[in-house]
Amino acid sequence: MKISKKIVLGTAAILAAATLVACSSSKSSSSSSSSGSTSIIFGGDGSQGGFTQADFNPFDSANHRQGTNFLYEPLMVVNSINGKATPFLATSEKTVDASTIEYTIRKGVKWSDGQALTVKDVVYTFNLLKANPALDANGEWQNIASISSTDDTVTFHLTSPNVPAITTIDNQIIVPEHVWKAISNPAKYLNSTPVVSGPYKVGTFNQNQYTLVKNKDYWDASAV
Repeated sequence: MKISKKIVLGTAAILAAATLVACSSSKSSSSSSSSGSTSIIFGGDGSQGGFTQADFNPFDSANHRQGTNFLYEPLMVVNSINGKATPFLATSEKTVDASTIEYTIRKGVKWSDGQALTVKDVVYTFNLLKANPALDANGEWQNIASISSTDDTVTFHLTSPNVPAITTIDNQIIVPEHVWKAISNPAKYLNSTPVVSGPYKVGTFNQNQYTLVKNKDYWDASAV
């Protein structure tokens, strides 16, 4: 199981990086990393004026730095080939009925500032999308009627039976409530010093390059 998780995590990271490099060549021309390294280095393109902003807003897909997808995690990572979901911030998902999906949130996960990641962060993230439709790139609230939670469980009540909606919920990245609730305009927030749950966190940043360093408190550090 551990080997499988490493493959999924590595594949997800590689695909995310490849996609973002292809889509954001105007912001970054090169990146380098090595197996077993403690950091990833992203180099700027001198012809483009280098990196002008430390934008790590995970909801700003058009402008955020390409390393952002190494910082945050979803509930599940879904294999686009076979549709299989691998647990990340949720340890399991259960289809209660055709319009109800129940997730058990992983215990022991900490944000990079030391605070615990809880069910409240998951509920907050989805409500943040509802309150700010510009952030809801996947159209989560086209399918969700309401969300409820108890203990370690979050339950999504859909507007109608909708199997594809489960995949979009699975893939939604989660942000910390204690940070984002103070942001007045989350769509424009640069998130320059992000508090994250993922395998990497931001190291140094300047116009020529920036680094992501391994998050030593990552809940599955042995898989990185």
